[in-house]
Amino acid sequence: MTTDIVLDIGTSSLRVGVKRNNRVELLALDGDGATAMPAYVAFTDSGRLFGRRAKAYAASAPENVIFRMLRFLGGSMRDLNVRADCDKVPFRVVASSDDKPQVRVTVNGQPSTFDLEEVMAMLLEHTKAMVDEQLAVRHVTLTVPASFTTTQRRAVLDAAAIAGLTVRKLLNAPTAALVAYMATHPSRMHQDRTVVTVTAGAGSLGVAITIDSNDVSTAVATTGNAHLGGIEIDERLVRHCIAAFERTIGRDVHLSPRGLQRLRTACEDAKIALSTATTTTIEVPRLSGENDLVVCVSRDQLNALARDVMTQLTALVVEALRMAKMEKANVDAIVLAGGLGRMPLLQTTLVDLFHGQRVRLIGNPSEAIVTGATLYTPDGDVLALQSLPTPFWVATEARHPEYLLRGSTEYFSTTEDFYTTQNKQSDITLLVYEGLVGQRETSHLQGKWRVGPLPKSIPRGASVQVSFQILDATGTLDVSATVDGKEIPTANELAPTTRGRMRRLIEEAATRRRVDGGQVVNAARAAAKAATTEYTMRLREAWHGDAVSRNRVSEATRDELDDALAVALKWLILNPNATIVEYNAVRFQLEAVGSRVIEGLWDMDAAPSWRLPAY
Repeated sequence: MTTDIVLDIGTSSLRVGVKRNNRVELLALDGDGATAMPAYVAFTDSGRLFGRRAKAYAASAPENVIFRMLRFLGGSMRDLNVRADCDKVPFRVVASSDDKPQVRVTVNGQPSTFDLEEVMAMLLEHTKAMVDEQLAVRHVTLTVPASFTTTQRRAVLDAAAIAGLTVRKLLNAPTAALVAYMATHPSRMHQDRTVVTVTAGAGSLGVAITIDSNDVSTAVATTGNAHLGGIEIDERLVRHCIAAFERTIGRDVHLSPRGLQRLRTACEDAKIALSTATTTTIEVPRLSGENDLVVCVSRDQLNALARDVMTQLTALVVEALRMAKMEKANVDAIVLAGGLGRMPLLQTTLVDLFHGQRVRLIGNPSEAIVTGATLYTPDGDVLALQSLPTPFWVATEARHPEYLLRGSTEYFSTTEDFYTTQNKQSDITLLVYEGLVGQRETSHLQGKWRVGPLPKSIPRGASVQVSFQILDATGTLDVSATVDGKEIPTANELAPTTRGRMRRLIEEAATRRRVDGGQVVNAARAAAKAATTEYTMRLREAWHGDAVSRNRVSEATRDELDDALAVALKWLILNPNATIVEYNAVRFQLEAVGSRVIEGLWDMDAAPSWRLPAY
């Protein structure tokens, strides 16, 4: 039996959700049972690594590990934000002949260049291989940042097509978060008529304002920034640590890419720790020569470093209110999702902005988007309609720039008349932008659409009807044309990936899956087996080596853990070729028993000298 899944593509990690028995289940990825897989792809001389293994490889070869792909996917090297992000990563980003970002890595001593769509497709292929171990996939819903342009959405779809995925829908992150909120707070669905949903992740911020009417929530404004998020706070903390380190050792330092990557990882962990703690210590051994970095950071210091990010978030919310023609007093609820939503400063920023109104954090904020996207069904109990993050406008040589589609669900299609300027004109070129009409410098050039060839005998002044439609399922722009009722070909000369190249990439990916697809699954299965075996052996050694604790618990409790260990060891011997799911299930069951034993010892004020093994 096949089923639909949701793939939540984040800047820093991926999650996969599936609906089973009317409940959302997050699937285990990466072979270690974790439901969040780092969005990392590493190129080595012996092959490719993904997820946690790729992230770990970045400590030794950061120039060959690609991450933060959403910052570059579907972008342009002419974009100042994209160029700024190039300086924040250790791998090399170069411009293609049409100014698209590409990544350049070294494999077996030879340079190799890849489009971002190719690298993202590799990550999606790997993810699908992990999912295929657990269920048969039919269709996929993908989540994207709220501010993604149609070009960026098209690039996501291209990556999915290369990976062999059939995409049912692209869902804005704030829309998915809103669905999660409505599903988990059904009693408030009729009270909260107007909701501001904020998504704050590692790589992007998004804001959507929705109005509920007859159990349908319609977005009246959507905005965001796909180049602003927790990453920027991490980078500020990195600079803070380097400055403190230089003061300690009394000289300037120039960190290697490897050292800088180690420091980035430590700062990311510190930022997360300061969501609950008031102070933490960042330690990186031998960061420069024999010198260790040791920096104590307080939450107040982190807040000072993050203040400008909060200012920009406030500006996004104010802009969304302006787009919706709404006052703060009209808002019934503020909903917050995304990993950065755990940061106390972000929560208080929104509370202050809305004059003390409560901010509702959705369960586990990191899982809110994938949960909402999994619950979303066009014909289900929870329905939310998306809106355009920016309006569209068109320019031609023969007419002034004018709006086509505005940021509302009411304007998702339109048909316009364009006229030939000469006899026997071969085609019409339409420049379609996303942004404020006429402001080319600040607008995103979505496409250079060629309408034609036109009929050979077409006279000057003839009408060409061109239809523009935002496809509801994907949020991408479709352009079609007719002359006297006859269809005319249209093509976007600025498409992220040309049709010919797409065919080649899809064929190459299909060949690659046939050749090494099994290797990907086998590697993940081996990792799951190793993790479960190591966990079992370490727990057995710790438990049998603690005679004091064994004598303190009841005979039934002692027998329960002894039996669980014996069963797990026997199962591992008898099942050398089990699936990833089966290996993880055995480890989870053993962990549950071990946790009960330790909790019982704590209740007796007799904590053991050991802890459950980490994995």
